[in-house]
Amino acid sequence: MNNNYDPYVEFTDLPDTTTPIDATNLNDLQSLMRQDIADNQSIPYGGTTGQVLKKTSDTDYAVAWENETVQVVDSLDGNSTTMAPSQNVVKTEISNLKYNLVTNGDAVKTGRLVDGKEEYVKRYKANIESISSSGNTRAGATINLGFTLSSTTIVSFEGYIVSNTDNIFSLDTNNFNGGDYGKNYIYLSSTRNTIVINCNSSNYNGYAVVNIYFTYKT
Repeated sequence: MNNNYDPYVEFTDLPDTTTPIDATNLNDLQSLMRQDIADNQSIPYGGTTGQVLKKTSDTDYAVAWENETVQVVDSLDGNSTTMAPSQNVVKTEISNLKYNLVTNGDAVKTGRLVDGKEEYVKRYKANIESISSSGNTRAGATINLGFTLSSTTIVSFEGYIVSNTDNIFSLDTNNFNGGDYGKNYIYLSSTRNTIVINCNSSNYNGYAVVNIYFTYKT
C-alpha cells in the first residue's frame, strides 16, 4: 500500500442488530476499499501552491508532491564541467553571439538576421595615398572587398578617415559624384569588387577605416 495516500471510508448508522461478526466483515470491507482507492488514485491529494508531482521510486503509483528545484548557473565560462546538456546549449548559443571583428580579417556574423538571413560584417583599413587619374591628383585608396557584390546583399556600409595629424573625417556614402575630388566619399565598385575612397585633399597621408554589413544571397 502506498503511504502517500490516506483514503478514509466511514460507516455510520449501523443497525442495532449488528453483531461482532458483522462488524468484523465490515472492517475487512473497509480495508479493501481503502486499498482499492489507493491503488486507483492517479493524483494524490495534498500539496501546496508551486509544488510539482514527482516520482519517489520506480514502483507504480509512487509519487509525491515536492518543491521544484532549479539549478542556478553562476557563470558560463569555458571551465564549467558540471553544466547540464541543455545549459551547454545555451552557453554555446551565447558564445556564438560574440564575434571578434579583426581589421582586414575575415567577415564574422553579427548575430542579427536581416530578411531571414544571417548578417555579416567585415572591417577594412587602408593607407591614404596620392592617386593620379586623368591628369588630376587626389588622395584616396582602393581596397579589395574579398567577396563579390553579386553574391551578397549590402545592408549598410560606413567609414571614416584619420589624417596624419589625427583629425577624423567622415566618409559620405550618399552623395557620390564620380570625379568630384572636393569631397570625402566612399563607394563600392561592382565591376571591380572594390571599395573606392576619395579624400578632398591630396595631403592626408593618413588611413581610412570601413565597415561593411551584408548578407549572402544563398
